[in-house]
Amino acid sequence: MDLQLRDPIFANRGLYDYLTVATLPAGLEKAIQDTSDYRVKCLQSKERRDAKRLKLERCRIRIEESDAQVRRVLAEAEQAKLRISCMKELKESGFGDEDISKFLQQQFGQGPSHQSDSESSDDVDTD
Repeated sequence: MDLQLRDPIFANRGLYDYLTVATLPAGLEKAIQDTSDYRVKCLQSKERRDAKRLKLERCRIRIEESDAQVRRVLAEAEQAKLRISCMKELKESGFGDEDISKFLQQQFGQGPSHQSDSESSDDVDTD
């Protein structure tokens, strides 16, 4: 008890804290410290793994979004190609522009595109 009063570290602590701290063997304190260090390292490793996983997930999502955009553009191009070929076939069959426009409106939900008009008029000039 006399040691407790002389040591400023233990001066403000109760007798229970003093006895608990004073009675821990050095090997046990080292084991507790080693365990604490190990847990800190495990937590840091887990945080690094989580950060890498999130980075990979963001990269994967970016790639998927890019692929979806490419597929959308290709689908639109394919639909435009189909409209153009349909217009050319109708023109070659002798249908008028109004009939073709009406057919495309019913079939695709829009009239002839400007690009296909210029292409079809080029075809008419060369015939």
